[in-house]
Amino acid sequence: MEDLPDNVYLTDLSIPGSHDALSYRCMPYAMTQTESIEKQFAWGIRYFDLRVYRAWMAFKYRVYPCHDKHSCVNLCWTVVNELEKLLSAVSGHSFYGSTETAIIRL
Repeated sequence: MEDLPDNVYLTDLSIPGSHDALSYRCMPYAMTQTESIEKQFAWGIRYFDLRVYRAWMAFKYRVYPCHDKHSCVNLCWTVVNELEKLLSAVSGHSFYGSTETAIIRL
């Protein structure tokens, strides 16, 4: 996106996206993705729809990936794990470079 002119609107772009980007960890009936968020990024996905659910566990709130609150099955795995990987890739701490862009919807 670094080659785009500054006067181009986001709405004028065609950006590859991932619906329920974290659902590869959900119940089979709710799974819309089969690969990790990091792999999706490596394959060119730049819009991530992250469906999350906040739950009380171990005396604090945690945020879990899910399609709906009934399909959150990996309660030992939180959204933070995947966000760290994605943000690391976007910020240039990996081989993707520092000029990458990602749009994240929580």
